[in-house]
Amino acid sequence: MRIAELVVGRIVKAVERLKGFPESGRKVPERNDPAIREVIESPYRIVYRVRTGTVEIVTVFRASRLLPGLQ
Repeated sequence: MRIAELVVGRIVKAVERLKGFPESGRKVPERNDPAIREVIESPYRIVYRVRTGTVEIVTVFRASRLLPGLQ
């Protein structure tokens, strides 16, 4: 359980950094949309969408898997 808490904490910190720097993540290579970006918190990819004044988390998944479909 402790390891899961540490992993979740790292993911939350990575997401919190996006509040101040929403464009800091790279563009998702599988998508041709500059609004869809990601940050890597190994071994996870945190995919998010930048909208006016908002960062919207789309999905979090293991980097070893294929990117799930985005809506």
